[in-house]
Amino acid sequence: MTDAVRGAWDVPEGWLTCPNMSDVFAGVFLASKAPLRESFYANVKDEDRYGPMDALALAESKGRIVACVIDLTNTSRYYDPAEFERAGVRVVKIRCAGREGAPEAREVSEFVYVAQRCLAEIASDGRWAERARAGFRPAILVHCTHGFNRTGAMLVHYCQRAHGWPELNKWVSEFATARPPGIYKADYLKSLFDYYLERRFSTTKDPGVPSWKSDTLSDAPPLADDKVPEGDLFDPRVNMSYKKTLAHSRAPIPGTRRTSQRALEAAVSDGTAGPMHHEDVLGEDVFEEQTYEVQKLCVWACFPDDADARLSFPGSQPVSLSRDNMSLLKREPYSVTWKADGTRYMVLLMRDGVYLIDRKFTVRRVQMRFPLPHKKFGTAVHHGTLMDGEMVVDTDPKTQKQMRRFLAYDLMAVNGERVSQRPFLERLNIVREFVVEPRKAFLAQTGPSGAYAANKEPFSVRTKEFHPLQFARSIIEKFIPALSHESDGLIFQPSNAPYVPQTYESLLKWKFPELNSVDFLL
Repeated sequence: MTDAVRGAWDVPEGWLTCPNMSDVFAGVFLASKAPLRESFYANVKDEDRYGPMDALALAESKGRIVACVIDLTNTSRYYDPAEFERAGVRVVKIRCAGREGAPEAREVSEFVYVAQRCLAEIASDGRWAERARAGFRPAILVHCTHGFNRTGAMLVHYCQRAHGWPELNKWVSEFATARPPGIYKADYLKSLFDYYLERRFSTTKDPGVPSWKSDTLSDAPPLADDKVPEGDLFDPRVNMSYKKTLAHSRAPIPGTRRTSQRALEAAVSDGTAGPMHHEDVLGEDVFEEQTYEVQKLCVWACFPDDADARLSFPGSQPVSLSRDNMSLLKREPYSVTWKADGTRYMVLLMRDGVYLIDRKFTVRRVQMRFPLPHKKFGTAVHHGTLMDGEMVVDTDPKTQKQMRRFLAYDLMAVNGERVSQRPFLERLNIVREFVVEPRKAFLAQTGPSGAYAANKEPFSVRTKEFHPLQFARSIIEKFIPALSHESDGLIFQPSNAPYVPQTYESLLKWKFPELNSVDFLL
């Protein structure tokens, strides 16, 4: 049946015979088809009805009380969120246009943030302990139209980002077990494996279209929002009271062209599309509230006294070497390194992703893997590690092949522990031992086997080398000429100093045109 002949209140195609709800997935989630309000049931048998209260009752039959509903549909017509809200259940709407491709990066970022916030609220609410004693545990109900592809993809994304170690094949398989046959759209599954750079097991197969849904059926609602009859309860153009409910969305209006494929291609690009530059915009958009949390973590890691912190880029800023401050180089031990002509970034390593923070305090997410040292932490990724450094583009002088590389030259927090007050050389060694070397070992193990496609990550990472001050001339005359990227001077770093946020009068930079004025020091 085509959209042209469908009635305004016909149930979505395939909805009647689609299973209502999954078993519990990942300990807390219930995947569901969209509950429908009364207007859809004119030609529906009583036993086939499934509204908001039916969804809550079905969850309760599984020993779960729904704490939050996350609605992934691209319409406001299926039900009134107030039905859930009157039962004390919060509703959050994240619009995802299912028939136009897998969820976009920003939609995934918002979903992960909302789910994590909901779980944090549950953990801090003592009423859930009482309910647990009565045999009921909390659940987050997630639905799209049918509760398989968009819902399954979002839940798999969440598990990849919320658990200690990403295991994509495992989560795809477990979702299929909880809600057979699982994610059945081949392009959704492919996008997940392309995105997370993991090898797909031979046992992780495309399950095929389930019997209740033919290839010709659409995930679209019966009517687009702009086709809703004027004056309808869910008409988004005139019903202001509906807009004031707790359900909300910052997403673009339905029908706008999606950018999920471009975002995915940018996230996994190997740089072969054209010449690289260190100022290239990397990564993907981040949900606004998640951006704020990342910014707060950066400030927390850099400032020893939270009272002095301001929500602005906290990176240490050098001052120019001049005759007025040359004497600092003789007062305390200094280390020297080359000044790369690159782009400054802080890099925050979290379970839910790697975040690039530039000097404008803009936050973007890239998909990379940063394991912790295995002997000390087991199989786990970094969570709460903040590095400082610069992005450069190395060019092989013979082949002209380019490689984007992040040069990490400082670290302010490691796995949730603030270390900014430790001496500089100690912090630099933590970068090497806790970040760079474990990552090298992981890539050496997984690269040859193809278990992880590290070649598709947006950049590589290395520790920037610092040397005692007396090697400054050797760096200029021998080391810098051999670099594969541009350098325009030197950086002089106090060897035993803590990390000093923002302007640091003892952190000195010197550019080549000033060579004559400081030549006697070298």
